[in-house]
Amino acid sequence: MTTKRLQTATDLFRKLRELDAYIVDKSLLIKAVLEGDEIILMPRPRRFGKTTNMSMMAEFFDCRKKDQDWLFEDMKILQEGPEILKHKGGHPVIFMTLKDWKCPNLEELKSRLRLAISDVVRQFPELDSALSGIELQEFRSLRDKQADLQLMADSLKKLCQWLNQVHGAKPFIFIDEYDAPLIHAWSKKYYAEAIELLRPWFSATLKTNPSLGKAALTGILRIAKENLFSGLNNIDVSTVIDPLHYGEYFGFTQEEVEKLLTDFDKADHIDEARRWYNGYTFGDSVIYNPWSICHFARDPKSEFKPHWVNTSDNQLVFDSIDIHHDKVRQNLQDILENKEVRVALREDTVFADIASSPETLWSFLVFTGYLKALPAGKNSAGRKEWHLSLPNEELRSIFGTLVDRICWKPSYNGLVDVLDALLADDPAKLEIELNEMFAQILSVHDVAKFPEAFIHGFFLALAATLGDRYIVESNREAGGGRADLILIPRHPSDFGMPKVFEFKSIKPRAKAQPAIDEALGQIRSKDYAARCRAAGFDSFLAFALVQQGKKLFIRQESRCTDSADLSTPRNPSQEAAR
Repeated sequence: MTTKRLQTATDLFRKLRELDAYIVDKSLLIKAVLEGDEIILMPRPRRFGKTTNMSMMAEFFDCRKKDQDWLFEDMKILQEGPEILKHKGGHPVIFMTLKDWKCPNLEELKSRLRLAISDVVRQFPELDSALSGIELQEFRSLRDKQADLQLMADSLKKLCQWLNQVHGAKPFIFIDEYDAPLIHAWSKKYYAEAIELLRPWFSATLKTNPSLGKAALTGILRIAKENLFSGLNNIDVSTVIDPLHYGEYFGFTQEEVEKLLTDFDKADHIDEARRWYNGYTFGDSVIYNPWSICHFARDPKSEFKPHWVNTSDNQLVFDSIDIHHDKVRQNLQDILENKEVRVALREDTVFADIASSPETLWSFLVFTGYLKALPAGKNSAGRKEWHLSLPNEELRSIFGTLVDRICWKPSYNGLVDVLDALLADDPAKLEIELNEMFAQILSVHDVAKFPEAFIHGFFLALAATLGDRYIVESNREAGGGRADLILIPRHPSDFGMPKVFEFKSIKPRAKAQPAIDEALGQIRSKDYAARCRAAGFDSFLAFALVQQGKKLFIRQESRCTDSADLSTPRNPSQEAAR
């Protein structure tokens, strides 16, 4: 068993080595990149090791660093021959990550670009004494954030030229998460302007740069050439469905996972780990989700649960789903039920087509890691098709919620807000959203005959959409009676405390407060908390829901499972309204 620790708080290679962290050796990516084309684009899902790999390559090639032998001690790349090792510490390196370039508007993006260029230029103070004339003026303008847009566009091209002159070697450029600012710009409605800003910068850096030695870029999507890389032909693109020579270097292989779990004394969990976190197919390589494997290996309880879903914003995917939900709902349901779904995919992303082409959605779901795609021949028009499926159990648990989002949407757009309020344990918002919803879609005749049964059935259906997060129990024995509805979190660290619901109905002119008190008192007196105690919880949330015609009153209290006396009201503002 290893004494090293798995670190997830940092993804920079040097920092991981300085912390003596456990690392899965991906250093042969360095050889693959050296043997590849001059420019390589490698889109992969988030949290699949992109930043670690890019910073690793930057450390290996950087001629300003003299400790590569220590950094790469016991790693495979140092076993390579002289044709590879002659590049160790042999080049000036420009390393940038754009992952945090999530700017609300174009002006903020311009400022972010200007600041990032300044930060890069400042890493080479030797140029201040080596340059002269107009070159020195341009260097200082870039360094001091005084450059105009034209000089900013040419900044990395000029920096490569200056570094080549001073160091006698062509620089290598590594740009991590190159598409992050564009994805965010699309969600903020200024994508076209962002493209106009960044296209000249990428083009000058990569297309017309005779001083460039090698460039590698990572991201999530492959932005269409006509959008960002117009005229760039010397680029080697490795996607998840066509990974070329780089399939095994992002994510963990079966051999790597077996060694990792053995090193962390969890070898007996390999089969279940395969079911939960394996299944991504990058060409001929079957890959595990590295983020989830690392979190599982660190978990002293060895609990299998989703880790990857909450690590980033997927607004692009959700926006595309919202646009195409009518066209894709059945296919999404079929995927969840393991039925065959064949679609054409676009390897590149044209943002202008998002509103018109469901193919864009399928491509997003594949490239962002929600689905895997296997070749399925050609359709009648001769286009290549792909068989879509869920990679593993982690994605199945996530995908159920995604499908529920789609299936509910045509009926009532606000239902997502209802679910959000319920999951946030916000009774005031839950009451507002439900009353707005009932006012729009219900008739008093819908609830007149069996009002308590109606609200019970409605909440049971609502809870069923959360089956990936909660164990849902309706009218089950608990303590000294039968609780109307109980939700037990499947993963407490992610979904908090259990929720116990008691439903009541009152006549049109009756006061709500007595019924609320009765419902909360029943939860206490019948000891419905017994079910929560049995599941290992020390506290729970008690919900009283009182229906009066089309109106609903909600009160929530936080209680200890072993004490009926400790409670904290959560909706005191309702008292005055009643």
